[in-house]
Amino acid sequence: MIRWLVVVVLVVAVVVGGTLAWRLLGFIDPATRTDTWTFAFYLDGNNNLSRQQLQNLRELIAGQPGLEGVNIVVAIDIGRGRSRLLLRPFSGRRVFEIDGRSYHETVSSSLSVELPDVGTHDPERMRAFFAFVRERYPATHHAVVFTGHGYGPFGADLELPSEYGRPFTAEAMREGLRDHRVDLLVLDMCLMADTAGIATLKDRTDFLVVQQGRYPSGAQDYTLLLQNLSELEERSPAAVAEVAFTSAATALRRGHPLGATALLRTGPELDAMLERVDTHLSDPTHRAAVLGDDLHRLGSFGVPFRSMVDIAAVVAHINASDDRPPLELDRVILRLASKREAMHGLSVFLPDER
Repeated sequence: MIRWLVVVVLVVAVVVGGTLAWRLLGFIDPATRTDTWTFAFYLDGNNNLSRQQLQNLRELIAGQPGLEGVNIVVAIDIGRGRSRLLLRPFSGRRVFEIDGRSYHETVSSSLSVELPDVGTHDPERMRAFFAFVRERYPATHHAVVFTGHGYGPFGADLELPSEYGRPFTAEAMREGLRDHRVDLLVLDMCLMADTAGIATLKDRTDFLVVQQGRYPSGAQDYTLLLQNLSELEERSPAAVAEVAFTSAATALRRGHPLGATALLRTGPELDAMLERVDTHLSDPTHRAAVLGDDLHRLGSFGVPFRSMVDIAAVVAHINASDDRPPLELDRVILRLASKREAMHGLSVFLPDER
């Protein structure tokens, strides 16, 4: 009788398929299994993005069925005080595994994870979450997606209503990823494609998907991201980065904000470009020449953003005045989707000193 029961259980596992069935039957401990990829999503809804972040959670759940060999883990913060939602499935901070269960089943069974009782944007909390992810969901490759508000180099200098909460900063994310270098880092937020921020984060990842200018408040369609990922025959870091860029670019095209989405590759060529940009702009004459080129300011976003100069303008000035081999943006910016001709995927923070 026991032998037949074991046979029946195994048949059910094979027929149902997927890691969820095997886990429910107790044959696989996720901590001992190594998958191809682990995606960790860090969603900040402790602001006026609560509704959008809950929708992002729904999109991840909808896109997961059929996606094999990829772990999906979500840390989400739905603030109690700033949210305008009257009906919420939960409030506060939760960690979920997206493993094929329905939305109701998922939000009803958050993971028990001991994280420091500090703010969502605190690097200590980020590090603890990513340490949990790496230990609990080992994989050959890792990706991290941050979603929330980003103000780039402006940071706290932008005076915004309190419901906007705190922004992500490149410095905090760098510290949060200190022990968790990843193959792919996606920043689904506004204004995080400045060269200073990229320089801060470049040692934490091989590929970066970033947004120049503003980006739709709901971020990209994560159902589309996971569905496209499931169709990949070969999931190399370059191929997965391409999928993330395509999904992010699709959201940009569908949204209202004027901006650009870029896929960057880190490494020696990015390092060399950033070094030459810094050296060039440290010369007062060259800096004044770039500042005088108003055609490449991101002024359409409002007065504060005039301090952002498109990278193409800076590179053009460098190539015209430097005897070294010319800089080629397409060696660093692998893919670009832009809704404005003057936006090429990266900006240089250059306050007007005139």
